[in-house]
Amino acid sequence: MTLDFKKINKIVGVDDSFKMPAILMKKLFDKEKREEMFKEFLEHETNMSFDWFHIYFQEEYGHLLKETEEKGVSMILGLI
Repeated sequence: MTLDFKKINKIVGVDDSFKMPAILMKKLFDKEKREEMFKEFLEHETNMSFDWFHIYFQEEYGHLLKETEEKGVSMILGLI
């Protein structure tokens, strides 16, 4: 896959993954912006057999979950 987290953010026009759903929905309901964004995606990836956004959110939130788990373990060990 040639698309990655940073490229998807740039194409959609977000600087924070928490803003992604709102901005993406706004663009999807605007035909011109939707088609422009889709063409940009196709410049980076033409394989339509997988869900780009599933991978995007899995990558971002998996990273956040790992950080949270590590902090939780550290906090628990600090209490013991």
